[in-house]
Amino acid sequence: MTPSVYVAGDLSGIQDYVLGVSAAGGGQARRLRARSFYVQVATEVAAWEVLRACNAGWDSVLMHGGGQFLLRVGGGDDVIARLAALREELTRRFYAETRGELGLILAWGSSREEALRSREEEKRRPWRAVVTNSGGWDIKLMSLPEVGEPCVICHRRQAEATLHDEVELLGVCRRCHDDTEIGKRLPKIKTISLTVAAGEFAILGRGVLLGEEHSAGAGAMAIPRSLLRHVPTDQHGNPLTFESIAKQARGDDLLGVLKADVDNMGGRISELSREDSSLAKLSAFSQEMDRFFSAEVQGFLLRSPWDTIYTVYSGGDDLLLVGPWDTILDFAGQVREAFARGPGSKYGLTLSAGIALVPWRLPIRHAVEGADHLLERAKTGPKNRCAALGKAWDWSRHHAIIGQGKQLAAWIESRTCPRTLAHRLLAILNSKSPKRSALWAYQLGRNLPRRDARAPEERNLRQWAEALLNEIDKPDPEGMREATVALRYALTATRPRRD
Repeated sequence: MTPSVYVAGDLSGIQDYVLGVSAAGGGQARRLRARSFYVQVATEVAAWEVLRACNAGWDSVLMHGGGQFLLRVGGGDDVIARLAALREELTRRFYAETRGELGLILAWGSSREEALRSREEEKRRPWRAVVTNSGGWDIKLMSLPEVGEPCVICHRRQAEATLHDEVELLGVCRRCHDDTEIGKRLPKIKTISLTVAAGEFAILGRGVLLGEEHSAGAGAMAIPRSLLRHVPTDQHGNPLTFESIAKQARGDDLLGVLKADVDNMGGRISELSREDSSLAKLSAFSQEMDRFFSAEVQGFLLRSPWDTIYTVYSGGDDLLLVGPWDTILDFAGQVREAFARGPGSKYGLTLSAGIALVPWRLPIRHAVEGADHLLERAKTGPKNRCAALGKAWDWSRHHAIIGQGKQLAAWIESRTCPRTLAHRLLAILNSKSPKRSALWAYQLGRNLPRRDARAPEERNLRQWAEALLNEIDKPDPEGMREATVALRYALTATRPRRD
């Protein structure tokens, strides 16, 4: 009899599933909320099913978050057989509900390391339980069955329900119908509970109850972790669209898409596992990280000015947020400071982020791809950085850079620095011409205020430009890079809206 069995679970295809929302039928933001919610609850259901199959409770959870979990359950003569049967059953449920868009990798072993190795092996043969049987490949499951009218939203399943668009009735599948209905209700929800009986909605064959009160209903099991994510609403409690969020930005009505995660997370987990064979430290670490991203960050978003920020996902060790571009840039610094004071200081960890500024009409998938690219840039070379507005910088300079951008914007708005001059200065900073310092000096002499200008703001602008001239020819002019970001910020903040 094995004393303990370690069970590792991992949802695959999360980002493609969450961001693969169509604009058909309207309500794209609602379905984005619902798909993110589905992933969260599906992870909980999968972990819950494993615990139930092994007669274990939530105290057996060692790690949980970001679509992954690690459990330690009691061993037994038939526990492996039960886990194998459950893996096949859950794989079939995922296939039936998401048509292969989401999948569950489930593996186990007598130690954490063995369970994780087995999980990596299982990743190389996904959907084995669905497309094979004792005789080999199950050919019938290699293609979808013939269907009638397809769902107008996902085009993957048969239309079985109707959705009331603003002008017509649309035929949609049950999954997309439920996504839309869940997305409407989430902003008002206080509790999420699971039940083996039928619920308002079904996820992986289990009932899901959405409560507007702070307690779970009778016979239901409240999920022991916070899954609620902030959704900005108007004065009537109606969720804001991406267009409405973008129009609250300063200057150009752009969205800021913030993607952030913890640096060197895997290495820290391995260290904690070696330090404590009982894995108590690892469990406490996992809970603290998830609490920060799931609870503390969400708590910030309940207060002004952060309450205009929309949560796509936030949990585990990463987050994806969408908000007015200028608010997102400020909030990135707030999150980093809170992380540095909390789990970052305690565990010696840092955070990196990428922020893409995009038109609100851009499909969310493409906007996130831009943020992904910038996050990779922030992690290239030294980490613990933020990348946005064409550059990457250390967090220690974040407030100074954004503050410089706000100051330049104020000078443009007061006409101390005309926008045309700001554009010329930015062009010089972006130039690779050997005459760059001469071009900058020309602007100083020709177009910038004199040193003895009467207005204090004019003298301040002159001093700012002169300080940059002194380092423009240095081998690695950090001040020039920061000024480039600041000028881009200022020009965006003073650009007319795209109406």
